[in-house]
Amino acid sequence: MLSHRAIKKLWANYKQLVERLMKDSSVSAEKNLVYWQNRLFVKAIIYALPTGLLILIPSVILELKAGHPYVAITDICMMAFVITIALNQNQTLHSRKVWVLITVAIFAISMIMFMGMIVMGFIYLFALVVFSSLQFSDKWAYGVVGLNFLVFAIISLILFFDPSILFVLSKNLDLNRWLIFSVNFIFVNFLMAILIRQLLKGLDKTILQVVFLYRELHREVAEKNNKDAKLTASEIEHNKAIEARNEQLKEIAYLQSHIIRRPLANIKGILELLMHKNNVASEQELLINLDVSVKQLDVVINEIVRHSNEDYKYTHG
Repeated sequence: MLSHRAIKKLWANYKQLVERLMKDSSVSAEKNLVYWQNRLFVKAIIYALPTGLLILIPSVILELKAGHPYVAITDICMMAFVITIALNQNQTLHSRKVWVLITVAIFAISMIMFMGMIVMGFIYLFALVVFSSLQFSDKWAYGVVGLNFLVFAIISLILFFDPSILFVLSKNLDLNRWLIFSVNFIFVNFLMAILIRQLLKGLDKTILQVVFLYRELHREVAEKNNKDAKLTASEIEHNKAIEARNEQLKEIAYLQSHIIRRPLANIKGILELLMHKNNVASEQELLINLDVSVKQLDVVINEIVRHSNEDYKYTHG
């Protein structure tokens, strides 16, 4: 017996194989309605193949025991054809859908007209309406409903004019009952096609709106990033300008504190020497005034140096 882990691994490998075989490079990777329709088709095939095989085996055995080998052969051929079509990488996904639709339609009509399996035939024809409504456009969906109507109309005419042509069907169902079945069945088909198509149209609009909003959001984010980048560049230039200004201020402070103060110190020294000599009163007064002026100039220079240092500290935090 296979363990649970082995079964999960086997199932995962099977899914990967089917998805790889059903990959269609011609289909856009954009996640629009067609993308999700294709994904739904792939998922349907993934689950339909093993389920169909499990149902096919006992069905064939029972049909052979009942003495209906042609029914068993038809079942096997239909299943083999669907598998071959679905996994054929040389065909586009759209072509595979069309061929699956045609195959199941032929099988369903054969079941009703030649095998007398009315219920199963009805189920398959109804499934075709659902399938075409989910996977194709309005024309395809309503076209399949029209095909079902045509099939039932032809069978009704045969039952009316010459029931012996469809002996298997006519012995199980008279014309009146057939017409009642047909009218109700076509009505349900048409209603289902309308509901599914309206649902998908609404879903398509929602997807387009979401895509539009996503693109708008992406555009706004890109614009914001560009603005931030420009702002960052502007800030860098501003910081460079501040650094250059600070360098200039430092140079000015250096000149003021070293180059200018040196001659001032010399002047002050000379003045001190002159003031200690015995000079006339006018010269003494002049020298005193000169000394005051020099001291005032020294105070101003020191103030400039102090402001320059404070400005540098402020701009550099």
